[in-house]
Amino acid sequence: MILHQRKNDREGERFYLDETGTLQHCLPGENPPVQHQNEMIFSFDRELSAVLPVGVAKESGSAGKDWGGYCRLRCRLVLPHRFASRHREELREGETAETILADAVRDVVGKEMQQYARQAERIGCKKNEQTMWEQIRDGVYDRLLREGWMQEEFRPGSFRLEGV
Repeated sequence: MILHQRKNDREGERFYLDETGTLQHCLPGENPPVQHQNEMIFSFDRELSAVLPVGVAKESGSAGKDWGGYCRLRCRLVLPHRFASRHREELREGETAETILADAVRDVVGKEMQQYARQAERIGCKKNEQTMWEQIRDGVYDRLLREGWMQEEFRPGSFRLEGV
């Protein structure tokens, strides 16, 4: 994943916690109140974007079905405050925005792939893989919006299902 996250950058949108623990926002070039200038948590570049390869796999052992796959997407941060508000604790603890975003997207990809694998197991064949990719694309798009990101490109990778 390629992601640029800056700390204490006058060009980025910055976030800090005020005395009540509320997340506050400073626009690029704006300074927080003097009493909070040393309480900066993180800063996002105004042109923050990411290229994410996202993969998921499940091995069921000798008796079950094994499946796995990956996709690639490109997105950009459009609402830093939404992302910061949803993940302030993870960001405050030093978790990178790229890890948080990849985990959120991986969850969507994994659920759709697992659902497809179950359906293929029931009918005994791999049909409509294209439908699975469309559902993943749409689910990832919706999830990214909830996170404050805009999906700009989605590319299916490959999907493997064994034991069907």
